[in-house]
Amino acid sequence: MFVDLTLGFNDYLFLSAAARNDWSSTLPSENRSYFYPGAGISFVASDAFPGIKSDRGLGYLKASFSASKTGNDPNPYVTNPTFYTPDGFPFGSTPGLAQDSNDRVSSATLKPEFTTSLEAGLEMQFFRSRLTAGLTAYQSNSTDQIVPVNIANSSGANSMWTNIGEIQNQGIEVDLSGRIIANEDFGWTLGVNYSTMKSEVISLTEGVDRVDLGGYAAAQIVAEVGQPYPMIRTTAYERDDLGRVIVGDNGDPIQSSAMRTVGKTMPDYIVGLNTNVRYKNFNLYAVMDYRTGHYFFNSIVDAMEFTGLTQHSASSNRQPFVFPNSSYSDGNGGFIANTDRPTTGGGNAFWDSYGDVKENYVTDATTLKIREILLSYDFNTEVLEKLGVSNLSLGLFGRNLLTFRPKDNVYTDPEFNFTTGNAIGVGDQVQTPPTRQYGITLSVKF
Repeated sequence: MFVDLTLGFNDYLFLSAAARNDWSSTLPSENRSYFYPGAGISFVASDAFPGIKSDRGLGYLKASFSASKTGNDPNPYVTNPTFYTPDGFPFGSTPGLAQDSNDRVSSATLKPEFTTSLEAGLEMQFFRSRLTAGLTAYQSNSTDQIVPVNIANSSGANSMWTNIGEIQNQGIEVDLSGRIIANEDFGWTLGVNYSTMKSEVISLTEGVDRVDLGGYAAAQIVAEVGQPYPMIRTTAYERDDLGRVIVGDNGDPIQSSAMRTVGKTMPDYIVGLNTNVRYKNFNLYAVMDYRTGHYFFNSIVDAMEFTGLTQHSASSNRQPFVFPNSSYSDGNGGFIANTDRPTTGGGNAFWDSYGDVKENYVTDATTLKIREILLSYDFNTEVLEKLGVSNLSLGLFGRNLLTFRPKDNVYTDPEFNFTTGNAIGVGDQVQTPPTRQYGITLSVKF
């Protein structure tokens, strides 16, 4: 059931309100009905006060504010998982029935998830709309998020759909676009956008401060109270107060008995750039972006190290070496910079042990990407009339053309995850490699 109301006053002040109630068959019967409302107000100041408008300055000014609540239910069969007959049945010890392909069950008390949002925005246009600008600030709080959480295999499944606490997102988005050159034969438009978001886990299930959302046993994606969301948590080294890796009497680095949170998987900010250059009937369009402030784990490096295929594993010519940025105990509670204690080896046995510490494979996920370049040609009126169409355009495009990465990430694209769920920031060696695409596009309108 859905209700929507919009009121306007003198074409410059608008009030809107909406309310909706859903009944979902994918939730337990006692939680199937859920209600969520929303309201917003907008004020077009340039229409309310025409005197502020000028062809040589401000031409349009609009302010808006909204508050809304949205609800969401799980996908089909989440609360009633399916079973299947595994390959190989009835031979050997293969069971006759198994859980769905994800070996995942659902909480008996699963509830709808809700997101409450506050958003304020400004829209501006200058110089006869040749320059436009937009600013948006928002805060959203998601409660009872429906996520799969890893559980003990002894339960008969690997993970369980459940509701977890509250996550808060706060962010700012800025958009600028302008027509730099505009005449009959030549045009150039340029757009820049900037977005930043701070995400924090406010609470989880009662009595729980951290949940494992996916990844691997030694390289997990977690939600942790008081921390950004999501985070990477891995096996790690023992370190001294200066952050140096502590080595033992044999010169080998000492693995910590506890896992450590090593970074977040969402960028601090994203800067995007798009441009279009037109010359007569030709158009050249390009888009790129830069994102930074986050980290990424990929087991492809781990696997290559295990088999001795990385340049890194051969850096000491398979011989013992002094572990970089390391120290050892001075016997009195302090630590001495390690310059004279080489490792026990530099061959397979050492790199097997090195691979057990997954923080070695967490890298800076910063990227500068050329997302797409498109060169197109719009056919003129004479051709269109002969073909009996209103518009015809032919173009050549390339996508994912170039990715510039930090020096410590020499192996893969950090956006290339093995899941599209909550466990972002993790990849593995069984995925299809990232691809660069080229193609031809034809657009026809009748």
